[in-house]
Amino acid sequence: MLIRPCAVADLPTIVHLQEQWVAEGITYGLVAANIVELQRRLNSYTLVAEVDGQIVGFVLATAQVSPGLAVIPAGERYLEIDDLYVIPAMRSTGIGGELLQAVEAAAQQAGIKRFLLYSATKDLAAVMNFYDKHGFRPWAVQMYK
Repeated sequence: MLIRPCAVADLPTIVHLQEQWVAEGITYGLVAANIVELQRRLNSYTLVAEVDGQIVGFVLATAQVSPGLAVIPAGERYLEIDDLYVIPAMRSTGIGGELLQAVEAAAQQAGIKRFLLYSATKDLAAVMNFYDKHGFRPWAVQMYK
């Protein structure tokens, strides 16, 4: 497995993977991005995971400056994990964790020490377990009935 920066040539595959993610129906309100949007968002925190030359997962993240969040003081830089996806056949193989660690390492090289993410997953227990294993803690919970 190889984790590497996402190239412009990879964007059609990322769109396809996002469409696959939407089709899985595992995330509330998810809409796949288009190539123009992804190209605009492409940065050093956009990484892909390859197995045998095939992209099987990706992470999209953006550096932000805190406006003064309850968990990140005003003015502090943090990395927001926007999307993390691994194809169903490759889940539970460590690829998601490798993507997360790689994007965290890239941010830390830029002096960013704080990380934030939001999830609208339909399997909250599994997602919370995954992120808990990587040192993330819940900040808030929003529920519906």
